[in-house]
Amino acid sequence: MVKQRIFGYDVIRVVGMCFVVCVHALAVLDSTWEMTWPLTVCGQSLFFTANAMFFMVSGRFNLREQRSGFELRSFYLKKARGIALPVVVLFLLRTLWEMRGQLSDPMLIAKQFARNSFGQFASMEYWFMFTLIGFLIVSPFLAHMVARFTSKDGKAELKAFIVICVLFNGMTFVAQNRGIDFAWSIPFVGFLFPYCLGPLIEDWARDNKAFRLLSVGAVAAYAATVLLCLNGFYSGAHDVSPFFTLLSVGLFAALLRVSLNWRPNRLVQMIAPHAFTVYMVHMVILDLVSGAVPALPGALSLATYVIAVVVTVACSIVVAVVLDGVLIHPLQGLFDRVAGRLHGAS
Repeated sequence: MVKQRIFGYDVIRVVGMCFVVCVHALAVLDSTWEMTWPLTVCGQSLFFTANAMFFMVSGRFNLREQRSGFELRSFYLKKARGIALPVVVLFLLRTLWEMRGQLSDPMLIAKQFARNSFGQFASMEYWFMFTLIGFLIVSPFLAHMVARFTSKDGKAELKAFIVICVLFNGMTFVAQNRGIDFAWSIPFVGFLFPYCLGPLIEDWARDNKAFRLLSVGAVAAYAATVLLCLNGFYSGAHDVSPFFTLLSVGLFAALLRVSLNWRPNRLVQMIAPHAFTVYMVHMVILDLVSGAVPALPGALSLATYVIAVVVTVACSIVVAVVLDGVLIHPLQGLFDRVAGRLHGAS
């Protein structure tokens, strides 16, 4: 069965995919140029919203109540097929790539793959996958809470939830940057907060008053994030900061709102299903591209940056399409057949 896609969320996936490359490519700017740091902060403060938006997209489609044991089992099977399986395969490929000079030692590769899968990969861009899978595991339980928020009787609880999350995230952000020991916390400090907001933003994007408030708030939040980073409040500025959450939610809502007036674009629809794999492969390609593109001094390094972004995005899409078609999708088909037989046997 072909899964029906919602164009607005495909737009967000493609924008987020491009933002991820844009933020990591900032490293090619000339580090001796006096404008590199302020430009990096401005770029990071915008492009890092990709992380929050990916979490919000995931929350939108996974925080659904499972009303029976069969639905719960089906949910976890779908996540194992659609997320865990590709992650394991791509972790293995990344391990092989990083150990390409030691491929004659299968035992060493197996041990390193295990280390990477258990946690070493969490120190790089793959941290996102470790966090996302944790969110997915508890999604059926969080879904009851989010469903309550969308009911008529849950508005007061939603307001309380937002206020409490903003308060704790804000205090954590300030404490981190002022060197204050602050041990009080709640489970929703960090990206679990926007993940839980994911199913709610579509209604805010359609509501004129709510959208105007979000738009103004997002612009102010972007300015506040940049100014805070430039004045020493950098730690947590692109994850736990309430300003950053507001910016991410506002941008998410804006992309949804704008896409409502667009006719579905075939290019976006073609690229969006591969955004996950693009995320997983882009750093390897960016490293290769960065090494091949000539380093230019000062303001000329902006040209290097643009070239690195364009080439990396294009090559990552090609690699993702090939990997999905040749490896990931066939393995998912095998997973479906095995799961079907096991279900039939039971």
